Amino acid sequence: MKPKKIIPILALFIPLLFILSSCDKNDNTCPVYELPPATQTGENTIGCLVDDVVMVPKIGWSWNMPYTRRFRYNEETGEMYFRIKFYADEKDYECGYSRRLLVFSANDIFSEGEIEADKFSATIRITPEYLGDLKTYRYRSTMSSISFQLKITKLDTGENIISGIFSFEAYYGMPDDYDPDDKLNVTQGRFDFNYRQDGGNLDGYSN
Repeated sequence: MKPKKIIPILALFIPLLFILSSCDKNDNTCPVYELPPATQTGENTIGCLVDDVVMVPKIGWSWNMPYTRRFRYNEETGEMYFRIKFYADEKDYECGYSRRLLVFSANDIFSEGEIEADKFSATIRITPEYLGDLKTYRYRSTMSSISFQLKITKLDTGENIISGIFSFEAYYGMPDDYDPDDKLNVTQGRFDFNYRQDGGNLDGYSN
C-alpha cells in the first residue's frame, strides 16, 4: 500500500519544480528596453541611445513623485524643458545598465525645423553602479566641430503637439574644464509630447 502513495506526492512536486525552474529562468533574463517610435501624434514618449545603450523613462516608484518635472513647453517664450530619469535596480546593474539622468532644455522654439546649437543645453549624470561614483557629462555648444542636432519635426499649437529628434556629444568635467577624451554619444533621440498651453509640467510617459 505504501508504494501507491508515492504517485500522488510526486504529482504535487512536479508543478512546484516547474514553477521554481521558471522563476530561475526569469531571474537570469536581463530586461530589454526599446526606443519608442519617432511619432508626431502627441504620444507622450521620449528616448535616446547613450553610447548605444537605450535610455527611456523607467516606470517605477521614482516616477510617481509629484515634484518630478518631466516636460514643459511654453508657446509664448519658446522654452522647452524635459528630463529623462532611469533608476537602475539590482537586476539592471547586473545586466550592465546604470542609473542615469538626462536634463535637456532649449529656447526660441517657435516653428518646425533645425534649432541652432547655442539655443540648446544638456547634461547627463551617470552612476555606473549602485552607490558608485557620480559622473556629469555636459553638451558644450562652444566647442568647435561639435556634433549636435535638434530638429522640431512637428509643432501644432492648435492640438498642442510638439515632436522632434536630437543627438549630441557630451563631455565629462566641470563647465569650464572638461576631458576631450571622455565623452558620451547621444544618438537616435526622439520625443513626442502633447503639452499644456500654459507651459506647465506634464506628468507621466506612455513608454
